[in-house]
Amino acid sequence: MNDKRSVLTKLFPQLSFNVENVITQTFTTNAGELWGFYTYLERRNDYKSRKYSMWEHYGLNYTEYDVDKELNILNINYQSNQLNYTDGTWVLMVNKSNEADIAWSTVYVWQEIAWLTNSVPIYDNSSECIGVCSTDMDLHFINSILSARIRSVKQPTVLYVIESSAEFVIGTSHDNTDMFYRDPILNISTRPFTAREKSNIEIGSFDTLIKSKGFNFTTLPDDYTDTCFDVKSNTYFYVTTKKIKWRNFEWTVVQFLEKSSVYLTINKATVDSLISVAITVCVSILVGFVFSHWISRDIKRITSDLKKLAEFHFSSVYKGRNNSVNTSNVKEIFEIQSAFHSMVTAFAKTLATNQSLLKGSVISSPTSLGATELNE
Repeated sequence: MNDKRSVLTKLFPQLSFNVENVITQTFTTNAGELWGFYTYLERRNDYKSRKYSMWEHYGLNYTEYDVDKELNILNINYQSNQLNYTDGTWVLMVNKSNEADIAWSTVYVWQEIAWLTNSVPIYDNSSECIGVCSTDMDLHFINSILSARIRSVKQPTVLYVIESSAEFVIGTSHDNTDMFYRDPILNISTRPFTAREKSNIEIGSFDTLIKSKGFNFTTLPDDYTDTCFDVKSNTYFYVTTKKIKWRNFEWTVVQFLEKSSVYLTINKATVDSLISVAITVCVSILVGFVFSHWISRDIKRITSDLKKLAEFHFSSVYKGRNNSVNTSNVKEIFEIQSAFHSMVTAFAKTLATNQSLLKGSVISSPTSLGATELNE
């Protein structure tokens, strides 16, 4: 199991350095295991402190720990021996037959927070799918991006982000806007409101306008401009939209600018601001994509090296991907297992200079190298 724990120690810094938008970093195995971390802000009166938890899962034996920033275990939160995550929605949405698959979830609501999950399959060195790697993002950061942007615009402006296919309102520059539909029986938030359901604000008026013209948020052009009248505020707006697209992922940024403030034209700086918002949101979201692929790649590399080491192929591991000592995969694993690295490097140097070295004189058992496969 050393390889799984090694992956955790590489995974944690990516989470702790990006806590403003990345909430969990996890990977599952085909045995139903869930490994990884999540972070949250604990609120006590007016004081907030950053907390971290870690999941370790052996077979169906699951344990959740509280940990500090040095990964020291503080206490055990939860234990169970009957948890299997292979049927998790974030696992099922991944096409495991395609190593390059990238899956984005529809935005969902849990614990009064809007979430987005990015998942990719994990393949070992034998091109066998051994699990799914996922990144969960808290979409509250979108509102702060939008609010910061409109402060730089002189004219009265409102910004929204819409999930195009579901038409969910997932971000707004409006302060204190109720974003989530609440189940009247369960009294919990279950999903974001759609643009149509927010008929009391500008985005509802715009939804009515584009539907009357035969559009929806999916069929709107990538860049669209129109004039919209909002009955509640008795105001005419210039409305500009900008699409954000990535694989099966598509959002629409919508900007409302009061017509009276700019007369007959949209201020160019304002349109530029909208494009800048779209780019900023897109870059933030792609953090999830980058992280998921990063950890998937590293798991594959580590398992590849462990296989070689189990077969006593020390020199091939030492040389690394580009047949260069300077790009040794073992050296990349150094931060995870420094003692392991030193031992293997010593063996590799010996083997490289003495081709007559016998296996039995090097090491008695491959298991002493920690050569446990990820999918075992």
